[in-house]
Amino acid sequence: MQIESLRDVLRWAREYHQRAHECAQHCSDSGQSERTKLLLRYLADHEAKLVSTLDAFEETAHVNALNTWCVEYLQKHPVVPHENCIKPLADLSADEIFLNVMHQHEQIMDLYEHLLAQFPAGHAAEFLKGLRELEEHEDMQMAKHYQQLEDL
Repeated sequence: MQIESLRDVLRWAREYHQRAHECAQHCSDSGQSERTKLLLRYLADHEAKLVSTLDAFEETAHVNALNTWCVEYLQKHPVVPHENCIKPLADLSADEIFLNVMHQHEQIMDLYEHLLAQFPAGHAAEFLKGLRELEEHEDMQMAKHYQQLEDL
């Protein structure tokens, strides 16, 4: 996907979360342990929720923010999508899965942060702050649910 505007960044993030959902869903029935299967099912649902939220985010975002160009930054710092299923998630431990997913979400957050530094004010800044807050909130929810799974 060629990324030229913040709308493209949003769509790229949506596609990433869609792939993460599909991968977790695909691997959820063949996990190493019941704990791993539970985590993968949760992650599949969580990523699907993020996809829906990002869809709604695009519908409600200010058009000026969505149309903000970010080509220069992305030419210098290309976004390389993570291949979620290089190694099937079902072959990883629950801890490895959780760390892998959190690492990928951190990379998305880094992109938002860097873009936010390029657009410190205006509609683009508000848009990026909203995306960052969404990812932060979802990461906290994921960590909370993972801790609850640990406590089982």
